[in-house]
Amino acid sequence: MPTATQLLHKAVPRLAQGDEKARKLERQLLKLALHVWGKGPDRLKKLGVVVSERTWSKVDPDPAVFWDQAAEALEAKRFFRFAQALRVELKARLSKKTSSGASSGRSASRSASGRSSSSRSASSRSRSGSGRTSSRASGRRAGEETSPRASRPRRRAPEEETSARPKRRPAPPAADELALPPSGEDLAIPGSGEDLAIPESGDGLVVPESGIGGVPDLDMLELATNAPAAEAPAQIRFGDDDGPADAEAADPTAAAERALNRYRESGDADELSEARRLFKVACKEADGRIAQGVARAGLSQTYLLGGQREKAHEHAKKALSLFPGEPNAVAVWVQSEREESAARARVEALLARANTLIEREQAKQLKGVAKELRALAPESALPALVELAAAVESMLEGQALEPHLEAAWKAYPGDPEWADMPLGAGVENAVIRGALGWIRPRFEKEGPAVLKRTVTDVESKDNLIAGAWQLALGVARVALSTRRRPSTDDQQRLMMQVGHALFVAQYYDHAKEVYAAARRIDRGGSFVVEINKQETECGVMRRGFDRPGVKAKMGQLVGVGLAAYRKAIGLRLEQAIRERDTLQQKISADVQKIVGGIVGDSQRRKTIAKNAKAAGLEDPFARLEEVEAQLSSIAGELATRGDVAPAAAEAAPAPAKKGRLFGRMKQGLAGAVQKAKTAAKGAELALRKGVATSRRNEALKALGATLRDRPDQGWGDKQLDAYLSRFDLLDAKLDYLDEEAERLRARVGQLSEL
Repeated sequence: MPTATQLLHKAVPRLAQGDEKARKLERQLLKLALHVWGKGPDRLKKLGVVVSERTWSKVDPDPAVFWDQAAEALEAKRFFRFAQALRVELKARLSKKTSSGASSGRSASRSASGRSSSSRSASSRSRSGSGRTSSRASGRRAGEETSPRASRPRRRAPEEETSARPKRRPAPPAADELALPPSGEDLAIPGSGEDLAIPESGDGLVVPESGIGGVPDLDMLELATNAPAAEAPAQIRFGDDDGPADAEAADPTAAAERALNRYRESGDADELSEARRLFKVACKEADGRIAQGVARAGLSQTYLLGGQREKAHEHAKKALSLFPGEPNAVAVWVQSEREESAARARVEALLARANTLIEREQAKQLKGVAKELRALAPESALPALVELAAAVESMLEGQALEPHLEAAWKAYPGDPEWADMPLGAGVENAVIRGALGWIRPRFEKEGPAVLKRTVTDVESKDNLIAGAWQLALGVARVALSTRRRPSTDDQQRLMMQVGHALFVAQYYDHAKEVYAAARRIDRGGSFVVEINKQETECGVMRRGFDRPGVKAKMGQLVGVGLAAYRKAIGLRLEQAIRERDTLQQKISADVQKIVGGIVGDSQRRKTIAKNAKAAGLEDPFARLEEVEAQLSSIAGELATRGDVAPAAAEAAPAPAKKGRLFGRMKQGLAGAVQKAKTAAKGAELALRKGVATSRRNEALKALGATLRDRPDQGWGDKQLDAYLSRFDLLDAKLDYLDEEAERLRARVGQLSEL
């Protein structure tokens, strides 16, 4: 395996020169790499590098060992992609910052001349307006209070964002400083006045059609020593948004991604339309194959989220032809081949809209969301749960809430296909509060009768008492397992609600364990007092054997919600594994067919071996030729000793047996010994042939794996090189399915904690 340095020099050829400019460029790449790696696997996916959480955590962010550990964790192909993607991103950042620095340098003299007068006029305006609120500001606040979208801040125009952004402090770090500065500060190019120049005309920017992993090999970055003195040094600012602050407003891809995130959070169809429009603009304006591939992948996401599976698949394939391995395109490619993916995407958007309506206190509009959910997923419990949340948010209680609670229990948990769908914080909290809030007064009014129904026929749809705690328990547990990034307060509240449901179900020992786990999340949290009180009540009820209706249950309670969730996760895991195995079998069959054709053609073997030697690689056929030589030798022995001699012996007439009794016995014994020797020799040769044949099959598999990792110039075999260019896409799909299976297994592991 090549070293990290060799891979870096291959990805960024300028580094191989080893001069001062190359060292400066390497320091810049390292700073960017540390920053991007520190953002986690999600940020790395944007560069086309798919990394699991476990692999990501193995790499030490220490600059002294980062490259070596990253190369070991990612392996050669992914590390090469990582280095090339870093190089492209660094070039884009520096190009934008250099152009902005040039414009700021040209306006420096004009700004200096008017600085004093503007500061005086600003101070006079400040004194004259002291103690007052401008009409524009007051009007904006009034609009925010009355607007139904008040929860979302007003989106500024690009010029407003630029003017409102605080000025940066020009504090370039030392030349040998490798650590990233705090968020919001500048990261200047180290050195003595030398800038990293990017050719504006595009001369020398070569984008070949092929390369390792399909990542285009762009031009090498060069350090210019003749930068104009009037221009400010190019600087890179790494903020929370992970992009150049000045150029962000003008980047349609970044704006489209923000609109897409807003759509996922709110379910607002206007945001999806805006994201699609911006991604189309980005596809036209993107410079370079990688940027075009990223924009096209974003466009494919908008079509999938909008339920247009065929268009999503088409744009994902176009994105992968531009940027092989682009993670979003691979995800859309896989999901668009599943019939249920478009419906799940639309259901997720509807649930996001439901949570937004709850956040805006517009519960009446939830009925429309429930109606759309019923059309998309009629066999699921989602429409009934949203209607129950609408009733709870409308302040319905007691008998008024009971019909909605009864309808939800009759539908719950519904088709397992939807049992793992996260409802969202607003809907989840409303359902849990409504179910537990309805059953508590029943305890106080009816006492033993209600207690008895909590433990008898708990899965019967006619038992609404048991149905109430089943709903609260199942929804809270699924929320804990599916919530992406729950806050400490949110996690503790959900755990406490699980304990409440277990308490109602009379699983007092189990409830005490859950309450203890909830308290450990934050011992100073706002729910600790209630947790302690309820935990004490568990002990009281556990000892209340003489109380009517009390029948403390032992062991762990599963519940219908968690059982359906486990089944749903199991089905999705089975689907991911099935798709992965099918793809692996297809790849193996294709490779076996291609390798078989190469092995049988001596000219193709010579061509491939010649190109391997030119690339500094070992002969891929060496192991196979060794095994084939052994098989040829065994075949020769079988022909001369194992086949010819016995055949001749059988063809020759048997000699007449003469002599007395002992003579005939001696002749018979000699014949038996000869037959035994011949049989033993044949068995030995057959065994050696079987072993050699097995070794040949292994050598063919190893040859197929070796040929997949082609050199930069290819193997010189048109059929093989054409297949390997397609194999990169299949390999990316295989990686995605492996990651999906790993995520689902992790969720299965989380279920044991619930």
